[in-house]
Amino acid sequence: MPPPFDYSIYYRLFHDNSPAHTDMMVSYMRAELGALLPRTLHDPALDIGCGTGYAMLMLRGMGFQDVRGIEVDPAQARTAREHGLDVELVSDTLAYLDKHADCFGLVLLLDVLEHIPADQQIELCRAIRRALRPAGRLILKVPNATSLLAMRWRYNDFTHCSSFTERSMYFVLRNAGFT
Repeated sequence: MPPPFDYSIYYRLFHDNSPAHTDMMVSYMRAELGALLPRTLHDPALDIGCGTGYAMLMLRGMGFQDVRGIEVDPAQARTAREHGLDVELVSDTLAYLDKHADCFGLVLLLDVLEHIPADQQIELCRAIRRALRPAGRLILKVPNATSLLAMRWRYNDFTHCSSFTERSMYFVLRNAGFT
């Protein structure tokens, strides 16, 4: 079931989906994530909460052959599909991940975990761990609670449930089975 609101209302405040903006965001993603990506490009990659698909476009542009995305917001999934991306609208991320055990070489979780209630974050990360292949990699981005702008980023988005310090992130990931 999609969320009971249209998240794209917030998203459009920052992203206009013009070709120039899309190119800028893809370049930004490449600069931010490029050095963290695995060297093998043949394993499937999954972008959880892919939004309108900027990170997926970056992966595809860098040579990844099998790039998939899942999204709970219908408007954002539709926009990502308009970019020619393989995006599935899902209502249950855990069920999706359970159906794809040991499938992905790379999972992106970029600016998503903070939207998940704290009591569900470890279970989501456990499901991601199960969906990764043995040498798979999770790239995760969350708001930094130790930043001088932490309160602004925590409450700038109505749907944020939390932000993270390096210790709280360590706690979540270790409890989910990551090293």
